[in-house]
Amino acid sequence: MTALPSIAPAEPMPTYPPTLETNGAASDRDEEPALPDEARTRAAAAATAETVPLENAGSDRVLHVRFGGAPADELVRAMKTFRQLIRERPGETRVIVHIPAPGGTPLPMELTQTVAYDIELPAEVTRRLGEGVVDLRLV
Repeated sequence: MTALPSIAPAEPMPTYPPTLETNGAASDRDEEPALPDEARTRAAAAATAETVPLENAGSDRVLHVRFGGAPADELVRAMKTFRQLIRERPGETRVIVHIPAPGGTPLPMELTQTVAYDIELPAEVTRRLGEGVVDLRLV
């Protein structure tokens, strides 16, 4: 039997070529790209908009939930995710879901499950479903 020659392991290779940073400034590759005009306009409007204090709701308040702004299959997924979220947060606030209908007028449906509405609920909905899929209104 002949012995195979030993091969040294490969040396790691950097992803980016080394750059010289001048005066402690970060290199260009670490900067994020600029926002598109539409996103920049929304971000600027949200940053300068007045904020309304959000109090905890009770049994005398009703949360209206409207779905829209997405394809039908994504809306079904959003509704299922929202249903799971409501189950995870039992509370006193009644919930009315406005179901999109073919005629254009949404159909209101009150859920038997109530929810604990606080400042975390809208944030959690946005985290799980994204922007523009669900509109929450506390009345």
